[in-house]
Amino acid sequence: MLKSQIIRSVEKLVRDACIAPGNPYGERYWRYHIQIVVKLAKKLAKQNNVDAEIMELAALLHDYGQVIDPENAKNHHITGAKQAKIVLLKYNYPTSGIKLIQKCILSHRGSTNISKTTKEERILADADAMSHILNLPNLFYYAYSIAKMDVGEGKLWVKNELEKCWSKMSDRSQKLVIIEYKAAKLMLN
Repeated sequence: MLKSQIIRSVEKLVRDACIAPGNPYGERYWRYHIQIVVKLAKKLAKQNNVDAEIMELAALLHDYGQVIDPENAKNHHITGAKQAKIVLLKYNYPTSGIKLIQKCILSHRGSTNISKTTKEERILADADAMSHILNLPNLFYYAYSIAKMDVGEGKLWVKNELEKCWSKMSDRSQKLVIIEYKAAKLMLN
C-alpha cells in the first residue's frame, strides 16, 4: 500500500471513530481539534525539517485512544500509542516509524511530564497545545456541553487548560500563537 493510501486509511479510521453513533466527541472533535493538530503538525514538520508523513500519522492518531474509549481520556496517550501500533502494523508500516509515532503519542500530553527526546515528540505536543489556543471555543464546548460544568467552573477550567497548553509549548511555537494566547488570557480575566 502506498504511504498516501495509508494516511488516507488512517484518516478515515479516526474520522469514522469520532463520528460513530453515541461517541461524545463527534464531527466537531474531528473538525475542530484533530484536523487542526494535523495541519499544525505538518507545518511544524516542514519548519523543523522532519518527516511530515510521520507527523501526519502521529497527529491523526494522537487522541485515538480517547476517541475509541471516551471513559479512558486520562490515559488516552497510553491506549493511543498501543492502538497506533495495531493500526499501523495492519498496513505493514515500517517498525521504526511506528516506534517514533508511539513515542510522539505517549509524550504529547502536558500533564504526563514524559520528557520529549525527539523533534517529532516536541512537534506533536506543540501542535496539540496550539490547537487548543487557536480554537478556544472547542475548550468551552467541552467544559459546558460534555463535562457539564457551570459557568464559573468552566471558565476556570478553560483558563487552566490554556495555561497548561502554553507552559508545555516550546518557545518557538509560543511565538507563533502569542497574539491568540494574549487575547484568550484577556478574555478570561
